Amino acid sequence: MWPTLSIGTPCPLRPGPSEPAPDSSDFGADTRSTTEGTTAQPQLEPVGAATAASRARSVPLDLGTVRYTISRARGQSSVPLHYAELSQLESELCSYISRLLPAAKEAADKLWHGGTAWHQRISRLDGIERQVGQGLGPGVLSAHVQVQQLAKDCQWLIDHQGQQQ
Repeated sequence: MWPTLSIGTPCPLRPGPSEPAPDSSDFGADTRSTTEGTTAQPQLEPVGAATAASRARSVPLDLGTVRYTISRARGQSSVPLHYAELSQLESELCSYISRLLPAAKEAADKLWHGGTAWHQRISRLDGIERQVGQGLGPGVLSAHVQVQQLAKDCQWLIDHQGQQQ
């Protein structure tokens, strides 16, 4: 299940370092055993996450808004962006990517596993997931590079959306 987020919240595919521990009474714990026979940390999933995710997915993405965000992220405005603006763009792009990625993964799963097309597609999707997990970094330059890469990844997902159906 892919998490969804609203614009302005931290990226769901990257855990925040200062997030408080969730109250376990609100979550269903899923423990899985490791190869050593010990129990791994429980993986917590919010009880209402499925309904929130399905509601967010039922609202279609406005591709005009997404493309505008991509053009801002790629620096097609005349004003240089500050770290706070780059952080906002990263949050928006992560939101769009988290909404586009599940369909792209489903489409890749329909391809023959082992074929060149499947390998290329799944490698690109894995790269997008890793890129989302990178974070902005400490400076404006690293944040600018990260936001531009997320914009390219988001554009790639949009461009290949038609091939997924």
